[in-house]
Amino acid sequence: YWVSMTLVTQDGLATYVLRRRVDIFPVVVVTPSQAYTEDFEATAGGWIAHGVVDANLIVVDSSSWQLKAPDGFSISNDRGRAWVTDNRSNPNSAPNANFNNNEQSYVESPCFDITNLGKPMVAFRYWADTDQGSDGVTLLYTIDDGKTWFRVGTEKTGINWYNSRPILGAPGKASTSENADNQGWSGKLGLVEGKWRLARYSLDEVLIKMTAAGISQRMVRFRMAFGSNSDNPANVKFDGFAFDDFNISNRNRTLLHEFFINQGVTNAQAFDLEARKHPGIGASEIVSIHHHTGFPARDVINLQNDKDPSGRAFHHGIREVPRSIIDGQAKDTLLGQWASDIYYNRILIPAPFSINLGQPVTSNGKLSLSASITALQNFDRKLLMHVVVIDSTVTIGTELYHN
Repeated sequence: YWVSMTLVTQDGLATYVLRRRVDIFPVVVVTPSQAYTEDFEATAGGWIAHGVVDANLIVVDSSSWQLKAPDGFSISNDRGRAWVTDNRSNPNSAPNANFNNNEQSYVESPCFDITNLGKPMVAFRYWADTDQGSDGVTLLYTIDDGKTWFRVGTEKTGINWYNSRPILGAPGKASTSENADNQGWSGKLGLVEGKWRLARYSLDEVLIKMTAAGISQRMVRFRMAFGSNSDNPANVKFDGFAFDDFNISNRNRTLLHEFFINQGVTNAQAFDLEARKHPGIGASEIVSIHHHTGFPARDVINLQNDKDPSGRAFHHGIREVPRSIIDGQAKDTLLGQWASDIYYNRILIPAPFSINLGQPVTSNGKLSLSASITALQNFDRKLLMHVVVIDSTVTIGTELYHN
């Protein structure tokens, strides 16, 4: 809304009008059972666009963002409407680009109440079509009603997240100094296998800042911030950036970490403890099974059950221990950053099933349990379910091993 205050001198000879923009945002409560998804087909859903352009050293209100079915040089959307930079009718628009030169603009979201989310994440589809390293977009968030803004995430983390820095157009510069190295999406990042790119990122950093600030009613708002300069190459056409299907939800995936060890390995107990505490692997979103192999030496725990560790080692092609498998993925080396990278990416992929185990019951030396499996996605293949019974810790002599 634009609010005006008119001042008139007592003699009526002079009049001054002060205008200020006031944005009012709806509040959306997001819970583990009720995610937020906006495809922008019916309405803007409370999202608003705003921006400024440096036109011949004069800063004027102007934004390239429009909510429409994209129909530019490259960006198109057979799904319908999306937010897209498209300012072909503006005199400040670059001659070979569907956005303004020297633009600082954004599309701002509603307020999201994520108080009930313990593992929040953000996801959306996007298409970038800009001059690589010159123009681009970054995602910002605020937890104090717009007083301060922070960049969401860093380059080369998450899934299909930022790919470039520095971006000379400095996306988000008008909102914050927290993107000093100007990270974001830049270049021609179009279709992947006929589809828009799907970005996913954890919002744990948002919760951490809220906790540090003593915020109990957890409200967050986002800005998709665009920044451009004025040096696009003359022989190339650019659409800018588009995004659609914005989603806020709770992560629901639990990963499997299979660790292979043998007592005959030097420092086996230390390796076992490291596997338990490695960044990411010790978190609540992963289940660990430590397999004791029959090689390269005798292993007391393996003697109690040699078939299951042998079968899993054969399945994964384990030739040397210690080794780790994270959700079926691995490198033939010791635990390292690669394992954390796999963890932090895999937890962003929605689980295809929900598995609920009933309370186990023991009777006459027999263990009984029940499980219910609910498909969360369309699934038309056969399903194989493994049930594993493990000890949390096992002591062999003076050595303590974990699961």
